[in-house]
Amino acid sequence: MAKFWGEILATDHARADQDFSKKYISYSLEKQVTKLTDGKHKKFRDLVKEIAFDYAAQVERDYHSFNEQLKPQNCSLTQCNNDC
Repeated sequence: MAKFWGEILATDHARADQDFSKKYISYSLEKQVTKLTDGKHKKFRDLVKEIAFDYAAQVERDYHSFNEQLKPQNCSLTQCNNDC
């Protein structure tokens, strides 16, 4: 599913960058990224991947913490549900 959404997001970004107007925005994100990562594409992709996985892990920790804080006081289940 993540790959599917990544493709959608990448496609939308590409479409948005194709019709940019220098009148409103004086640069192209795609051109800037390409320029800044020239010769370092693998390193850049690895960095983006690392940041994404770190962020996903933090979201998961936050989600579990949030659920733990909202769990009713009398619930002893690991996965609390309406049976508490």
